[in-house]
Amino acid sequence: MNRNADLVLRVLAFPIVMAITQLRVLGLVGGTAFLLLAHTDVEPVRIIIYGFVAVAAIMLATALSHFGGGLLGGVVIVVAVIVMWKSEVIFDRVIPTSDRIHLTENIPVSIRHSVSGDAIVVSIINNSSDWLEATGVVCQGYFADGSPMERPWTKTVSWGHWLAPGEEIERAQIASVYPDDPSRYDLDRTTCRVVHADFRRMPAFIPSIEFEPQSGSGHSLFHVTNDNSVTICRLWFSCIGSNRFRESISTRPAYSEELDYQIEPGGTLTLMTSDARYGLTSCRVYAVKML
Repeated sequence: MNRNADLVLRVLAFPIVMAITQLRVLGLVGGTAFLLLAHTDVEPVRIIIYGFVAVAAIMLATALSHFGGGLLGGVVIVVAVIVMWKSEVIFDRVIPTSDRIHLTENIPVSIRHSVSGDAIVVSIINNSSDWLEATGVVCQGYFADGSPMERPWTKTVSWGHWLAPGEEIERAQIASVYPDDPSRYDLDRTTCRVVHADFRRMPAFIPSIEFEPQSGSGHSLFHVTNDNSVTICRLWFSCIGSNRFRESISTRPAYSEELDYQIEPGGTLTLMTSDARYGLTSCRVYAVKML
């Protein structure tokens, strides 16, 4: 009888226990994520996936402990740590290791804006010697009587992939006014400027590649020649796809079952696209990992 009453009390108290645990976990994970994103170069995708695994594991462990399964709760935490460790191996293959540079002053990005109907559009040129990942743009709008709008238009402009030095993105829309009252605004007075930009460091050594498209299987080939003095252990490629946007292309060794590889100085290796991709053009190496 006492055992049944204790079980009933545990069941009734379960929602309260989980609610308190959820608040604590979300506060812990959210605070940690904020600190990591603000003060380190940790990729946001890592924060999201690790945060999801941590929340799920702690909530499940709390539920098991509440009903007397403390040992199982410990096993769940251990499994979650193993999952995150295994995920790091995958991240190392997928996410490039290029250093990120965040600038808020003396930004080597040119910008020009124009009015297209009821919209403000900008074109951006990367004037740096590194890849441009994203650019923050602020446009000050004006009303028809000449007074400035209380809140400028702001937008982070990014594209399919990193922009090479000297390349340009054209006609990115920043804002548009309501079509039924354009007379309220004087769009020709609008002024735009770059307020921040994220760059990725260009590789110190880039191997020679020969791209061989495969129209049949769709698994195109990259013939890589390491004509540098360092050993290469990972390459990241980008190509313009059939949708006319540049995007990251995952690859693996074409003639080996192993996913890891090394290309010694003077050596060659053939990589192939991991998935069937058709219509790829303008392929290039954008990140290199060296030993």
